[in-house]
Amino acid sequence: MKKRIKLVIFIAILLFTIAALINFYSFRVRFERTSLEMTYSKQIAIISTNIFFLVLMFLINSKIYKKIFKFFIIFSIALWIYVHSLQFYDHEPLPMWFWNFWDTIIFMAFSFLAPALIFYIIYYIHKTTERFEESKIRGYHIHEGFAGIILLLSAFFLWILLTFVTQIEIMLKELSFVPAIIRILLFLFIFCGSFLIFRDWDDVKQLKFLEKKEKRENPDNVNYVFLNLTENDIHFFKAPKIPYFPFGMLLTSFTIDIIVFGTGFLPIDPSVLIIIGYVCCFISGAFLGRDWFRIFKIFYPQLHSQISVLLDNLKSQSK
Repeated sequence: MKKRIKLVIFIAILLFTIAALINFYSFRVRFERTSLEMTYSKQIAIISTNIFFLVLMFLINSKIYKKIFKFFIIFSIALWIYVHSLQFYDHEPLPMWFWNFWDTIIFMAFSFLAPALIFYIIYYIHKTTERFEESKIRGYHIHEGFAGIILLLSAFFLWILLTFVTQIEIMLKELSFVPAIIRILLFLFIFCGSFLIFRDWDDVKQLKFLEKKEKRENPDNVNYVFLNLTENDIHFFKAPKIPYFPFGMLLTSFTIDIIVFGTGFLPIDPSVLIIIGYVCCFISGAFLGRDWFRIFKIFYPQLHSQISVLLDNLKSQSK
């Protein structure tokens, strides 16, 4: 029954996305590129594609999702290199069908980024938390909130670098990939920094950045960070009463759309749009950081159940 429901949802969203893309292609022939009609049709096409890939993350196996994501990223990068190289030599104008295909791939690739980014963050939490817990500076444990603050400070210097680079004409034309890479890094630093700070929010509020910790035994060769918990770990797994992660996921997609498509997605002043984009980036990271344990449940339900049982036992012992 669940499979049928998933199939119905998948088909419905897929058909809506295809209809939105077809509408965008038809408007491209009928209206000017900078017209409001084109902007609105592009918005609908992008948003529908975003929703499709966000929902797809919950409908299919995570391993399959990773393979599809890798394929689209590699293919879209190869296509981007080809299109970017055209400016260096004379060529016949490319047909309209190619640009329709180009936009479809670009919409899909960037729509994939938000859910894939969230997936990989949770994946690396699962895989590397133990190693991070063991990282120390002269015997002191480094808190995630401290790492998040370092990332935000790095983002500040990247912002200054981006401001300088975008004032150089060659960087806006032949070397346009340079500011593009800086924008991507800036987004990642702000997003991941905010995520880490708000995931470790209770410790950040208490200004716990470095802490002396004894090494815990791991006799069973398991991920002791999750399965050998103490009362001090309870707050770290506490989810907010209101689920934040759906808003965080949508806002992450919205942020990527603003950064990638700019005024082609929201027809407002570019300088204001950039600020909105990075503010939304910080908020989306905060939402997901505060509600990370609910997202963890989606990808690792068995481990989540084990952790929940251990947390309940610790809570009952502390009473």
